[in-house]
Amino acid sequence: MDTAAKLTDEEIREAKSERLMETIAWRAAYYRANPQRFVKDFTKVELRPFQQILI
Repeated sequence: MDTAAKLTDEEIREAKSERLMETIAWRAAYYRANPQRFVKDFTKVELRPFQQILI
């Protein structure tokens, strides 16, 4: 058994929290850059091309 590879419960929680925060940051940046995708993905409203441009 490799004892150096074992993580404590606290380290596991920190790693999980860090992954979650990285995912949230990535999604926030993506939707800030693509607000028309946010409307489509979250509200399920299909925008017309001129509406996508305006957003």
